[in-house]
Amino acid sequence: ALVEHACVLCRDALGSIPETQLVELDGTRMTDLGSARQVLDAALPGVGGQPLRPSFDGPAGILARLREPPASVGRTHIKRRFYLWTDADTLLASSPACFSVLVDAIAGVAAEGEYASDDLLLIQRLVVLGGPELALCHASAHGPLRAWRQTSPWARLTHVPRPGFTALRAC
Repeated sequence: ALVEHACVLCRDALGSIPETQLVELDGTRMTDLGSARQVLDAALPGVGGQPLRPSFDGPAGILARLREPPASVGRTHIKRRFYLWTDADTLLASSPACFSVLVDAIAGVAAEGEYASDDLLLIQRLVVLGGPELALCHASAHGPLRAWRQTSPWARLTHVPRPGFTALRAC
């Protein structure tokens, strides 16, 4: 019940920020790369309507989708994109490697957009909500919420030494 309440509060708070796109990822439906791709595809449709391929690279892969600028709403330019990933511990438990790669991709594309791109600035942030497994994941100095994956290019491309996640605890 506490996680659900936090989700509602986050959704309301983030959704009320002007010039912001809120991308809600239902973690209860994410158990592997295929299901994570389906959830992301539904929550963040592509500009051309092209479905995501079940890969990270390539023109129709997850990285390309994360890099797509948001469509403007009327005359409003979207300046921020928040990914609200509820029940993220579902994927962490069923496929830790997929969880790690997906967190790395979202955080890396956010850092790339801020520090290594000449495109119009889009601030992107990932909010992960879940149970105690996420707290343990964040506590690990080499885990996906505290360090780039060894094979990822983000530290080299962006000069950002590690992703900047902050853990919040319920009282």
